[in-house]
Amino acid sequence: MKKLITISMLIFFACINAQNKEIFEEKTIVSSFCRIKYNDDFNQYFFDGNILNYPIQIFINTTIGCLTENKCNNVLKIDKNKPFFGYINKQYVEFDNIENIESSVPVTLYCRKKGDFSYIVIHLEGISYSKNYTNNYIFIYLEKGIIKRKKIITVYSQFLSDKQIKHYMRNGLKY
Repeated sequence: MKKLITISMLIFFACINAQNKEIFEEKTIVSSFCRIKYNDDFNQYFFDGNILNYPIQIFINTTIGCLTENKCNNVLKIDKNKPFFGYINKQYVEFDNIENIESSVPVTLYCRKKGDFSYIVIHLEGISYSKNYTNNYIFIYLEKGIIKRKKIITVYSQFLSDKQIKHYMRNGLKY
């Protein structure tokens, strides 16, 4: 009887622990973009995908030339006046105050999910011919799938490591 109770308790705690398990995913997206060319000086890149079952659509207006030859089909919304906007889990998100957005390209998506709480990070890498470049990290916090907070972290001439990105996510966007 003691063995049965012990085994039952172990299974119970294993189930509780499995429900609180943290999931982290990283996805390189730079080659997944399609390009909408308006003229020689202006392009819009569009990404449509998923990370940890969250649908994500990103639009970025940039002066960066041809990064991909993928042509866009069935693009839902194009807004030339907004530098960066999109839909995260079918909720509209826009950012107007991203530094050097015109010379940036979305490179990587990160996602951390634990229970009802999730963070999505979009890494915008600055492209420059000099040693001075700007990397922007857009952090979006979701609670039960609803966007609650968003924050931009700008880093000059360096990158945030995976460890630093996970640290921001784990500590509620505080360093």
